[in-house]
Amino acid sequence: HLLRQGVRAHPAACFMSGTMGTTHSLQFLDIVKRQYPAIPVIMVSVHRTATLANEALKRGAAGYLQKPFTIAELKEAIQNAVQGKASTGK
Repeated sequence: HLLRQGVRAHPAACFMSGTMGTTHSLQFLDIVKRQYPAIPVIMVSVHRTATLANEALKRGAAGYLQKPFTIAELKEAIQNAVQGKASTGK
């Protein structure tokens, strides 16, 4: 339900928490990419694990940002996502 409400707003990008646990985060990413493939998803997490970041990018995430991040890193991630470029932050 929340996913459908968010898409009605026609977002340029979607931010998703990577701290839901690796399995849950990746499953949710799969659902979003399957239902709304045109919306770039940027995963944000306090944890920087190569496994989560690599798997998220492999499954179609447009980027991965590790908290804390700067406004400049956030802007770059959004610009890259909208332009179809992968972004891995730090």
